[in-house]
Amino acid sequence: MALTDNTTRANARTAGAAAAIVAAVLVAQSVLRAIVGAISNLAAGGIAGNVQYSLNPLGEGVISFATSVVPSALGVFLAFWVLVPLTADLRIGRVVLRSLVAAAAAAVLTCLFTGVYAFGDAILRGGDFFYAVFGTVQTTFYAFISVTPLVLLVGVLVWLWLSKPAPAAAE
Repeated sequence: MALTDNTTRANARTAGAAAAIVAAVLVAQSVLRAIVGAISNLAAGGIAGNVQYSLNPLGEGVISFATSVVPSALGVFLAFWVLVPLTADLRIGRVVLRSLVAAAAAAVLTCLFTGVYAFGDAILRGGDFFYAVFGTVQTTFYAFISVTPLVLLVGVLVWLWLSKPAPAAAE
């Protein structure tokens, strides 16, 4: 099967649904982390404490969105659209395997996005390149570990949605 055979509109729709669910969950987690971080920083510094330090988790949330949420959703979309599309005729074992491939694609794109950010930050701030490489590799492993259960669940849910028989037309 040629690579272009997978890039159908139906595959793009199911891949888009899976990527949207992954993105929504990751955004919700990121927002909750930022809120909890800001509240804990406010509590630690007191209300009269340094407001900039207290709001630091919100800025980190923006960076997390750009280096984690976007590449993860993009990786899931591209994997389920081009590499390993989900179709109704698959068995559960194949769905799980394809979901693992999609999680790996999400981790690879997270590695690329994080690497660009880390190297740009190291150049602009005069940081250590070894630390940038180490941080990028560490982030890639963390991304794969954290996104894999979510992508597995989303892959199975989207597959179940695809496998659901269409309702009979009313006469």
